[in-house]
Amino acid sequence: MDIDWSKAPDDAEFGACGGVRGWSDAWYKKVGDQWFCQLMNRNDKWPPNSGPCGREDLESRPAQPWSGEGRPPVGVAAEAYFHKDTNPHWLPFTLKYFSEEHVVFRGPICETHMSRCEFDKYGFKFRPIRTPEQIAEEEIQTILNWMVNRDSERGLRGIAEDLHADGTGEGASLSMTR
Repeated sequence: MDIDWSKAPDDAEFGACGGVRGWSDAWYKKVGDQWFCQLMNRNDKWPPNSGPCGREDLESRPAQPWSGEGRPPVGVAAEAYFHKDTNPHWLPFTLKYFSEEHVVFRGPICETHMSRCEFDKYGFKFRPIRTPEQIAEEEIQTILNWMVNRDSERGLRGIAEDLHADGTGEGASLSMTR
């Protein structure tokens, strides 16, 4: 039987259903070394429990999709902007572990461990991994910006200014020489 995670308590980390060995369908969470269990057909509090020992039907809660806002969740591949780098640009980034005191992440070269304080000081920016279409659009926009803003012989900006000054574009000088 599939678990309907839309009915899970917000803090449930695991679910089990199917009545394996006569066990009830239940939600589980672990805080430190202590397990807590809540039956699926009840709206109980989380009483302490010995845990899901021997349950073959235990499933981890699926990772929630990341909206692209803030820090990505653990395990979600993203891109990070390291603005304090000597050559800052967007790089691959996967957060492996995040706690009050420590952070472990995988960057483009290696896995890095640092204190949470040090991580926060870097002020990383994050974004979802771009699709090939988004990358192509960004490259086209970069080329267009370069073409419009280049200085040689008035370039396309000069043409645009001439057309704009005329109002209709008719009779405007389209010559690229002065």
